[in-house]
Amino acid sequence: MTKKRVAILTHGLSTNGIESLLIEIFRNISLDSLELDVIMALDPQEIPVHEQEAVALGVRTIHLCDLDGFKKKLAYSIGLYKQLKKGNYDVIHANMDMLNGICLLIASLAGIRKRICHAHNTLNTTVKVLSAKGVYYSVMRLLIHLFSTHRIGCSEKANTCFFGKKPALVIPNGIDLARFQASDARIEPAEIGLEGGVHYLATVGRFTEQKNPFFIVDIIAALTEIRTDVKLVWMGSGSLEKDVHARAEKLGVKEQILFLGARTDVHRILPHCEVFLLPSKWEGFGIVLLEAQAAGLTCVASQEIPHDADAGGCVFVSLKENASVWAQTVSALLDSSRPVADPNRLRAFDIRETARTIQTLYES
Repeated sequence: MTKKRVAILTHGLSTNGIESLLIEIFRNISLDSLELDVIMALDPQEIPVHEQEAVALGVRTIHLCDLDGFKKKLAYSIGLYKQLKKGNYDVIHANMDMLNGICLLIASLAGIRKRICHAHNTLNTTVKVLSAKGVYYSVMRLLIHLFSTHRIGCSEKANTCFFGKKPALVIPNGIDLARFQASDARIEPAEIGLEGGVHYLATVGRFTEQKNPFFIVDIIAALTEIRTDVKLVWMGSGSLEKDVHARAEKLGVKEQILFLGARTDVHRILPHCEVFLLPSKWEGFGIVLLEAQAAGLTCVASQEIPHDADAGGCVFVSLKENASVWAQTVSALLDSSRPVADPNRLRAFDIRETARTIQTLYES
């Protein structure tokens, strides 16, 4: 049987939500009828920590240049066309956010007939229509409209953002529930500096504007004015990391935050925590909310992001509220019976179902 060749476009195979979802799909997809190539636009600041595992699973990885600046974007586009042309692919699966527009145009020029656009995110709603970024969004949406043959997304909100009123399939992001629920897999507290008698909060995400990292520091600062028995475990890396450290230093809460960097063992750390913070300015889905709920945490997330990942363990607070309100919400949860996820609702997000749906899409 001739296997279908699939080109999967991504920024890398690091620990962010999109790339963590992809490695989970690779762990649960059958390659009996497929050949998967992951074509990465590597940011030099990001470490593709999942690449070695992907290769071990039978996925081929291909590195193109990063996208830092116009010249790099042009070089990436040329390199992508050459790779797609020589790769003889049957399917392209674009996971590059709004850059999907250019990628799908290139795929069309390269002769790929099935072109899947995957909407993983919503957009910054503060961007003005006539600004450079606003024009960019409009052009990319037009290209997506013209050159995608199949449209999928992690939520209705993400699909509307990318595709407008065009028909699109919602495929909820999935996780390996068993991994986050395995109590025997917990990391030893001393390995990451956890102490007794402390309530630990957690957050996972890149240090970028989207994740609202400075506001997270503000929340911790406000929380320390209420109580002294709380610390934050922060897993992630990114371009704003040094500035966030400086903000924590300035507000006097550097000692209350454990900066652990990008981790591949988040599932071993989360069960030591009680409350998860996600005050993102925008999200397509918020897969980390699922992971945290599966590990038994209560999530305090921004009202403005989709609620699709709420399995019963989420509390939503508006970003219009100040850090003190967020801190009071967290403190009250620590002192009461916290809402946790409903196991039956969590089962709807089993990664095996997500992988089966993606596989069927590739093969059809």
